[in-house]
Amino acid sequence: ATIRPWPWGRFRGRYAITGGYEGKQIVDFVNRKDLNNRVAKRSMVVLKKDALDLPPERDIDIHVTLTPAERKAYEEMKEDLAAELADGSLLEAPNVLAKIMKLRQITAGFVKDTATGETHRFGRSKEKAVKEVVTTQLIGENRLVVFAYFKSECAALAEALSKGPEAKGVTVEVITGATKAKDRLAIRKRFLDVSGNPERMILVAQARTMSISVNELITAQHAIYASMSERRDDWVQSRGRLHRQGQKGSRVTYWNVFVPDSIDQIMLDKHKDRGDLEKALLDHIRGTTQ
Repeated sequence: ATIRPWPWGRFRGRYAITGGYEGKQIVDFVNRKDLNNRVAKRSMVVLKKDALDLPPERDIDIHVTLTPAERKAYEEMKEDLAAELADGSLLEAPNVLAKIMKLRQITAGFVKDTATGETHRFGRSKEKAVKEVVTTQLIGENRLVVFAYFKSECAALAEALSKGPEAKGVTVEVITGATKAKDRLAIRKRFLDVSGNPERMILVAQARTMSISVNELITAQHAIYASMSERRDDWVQSRGRLHRQGQKGSRVTYWNVFVPDSIDQIMLDKHKDRGDLEKALLDHIRGTTQ
């Protein structure tokens, strides 16, 4: 049977709700089950492992011990959250979400003042652990990727990796959401072009910024996660930037640098086992005050 393409107007009328400016903006979608059924009849799903000849993957966990000052700040924020949730408050409450974000910042060694926007750095435990992996375990690797969640964290990591005698002859590049599109593309091309840029290159990047439609990271066989997004899809997609067609290494390794018994470990564990992150966070927070 001949399949006739639908005009855009007919498609929009069946599956979209319009509104906004002049009533022409799509504000929501309807009849999704019908659309999914139509697509499913003409689709075939093939898993990456079945379609591509890719090297094996492995994870190596690096535990970080916080300094007394860092641990004290973390526990105080955690106890404050536990007290706030004691009355049954939902995790969606804006103040609770903000404090959870601060727990993530504390394990990264800083706290951002929400009133002034100023970043206060008070620890470098995780930063030192990342540098130890880069300069000791992976010293012979020509291309490395370091993923982090916060822009200020990326800046601090890049600065640390650019210092010291082991940084001689090493190029450290940074890509965050603030990096202009043309600059991102130029950095990615330099990272891919090993023959044209033979020096050791370390790319420090926000995982969410680099998680989709990026193919140039296949020149690296190792990625270090200093911190990660709460969205599992960002984690999966960022790993897929290395583990994809064109990867020539015999193995792809992900180094998970995290603080045990912290929000870091909760997120990593739930990403690995596809578990309920929200419930795990609540259990972690409420377990402080008994």
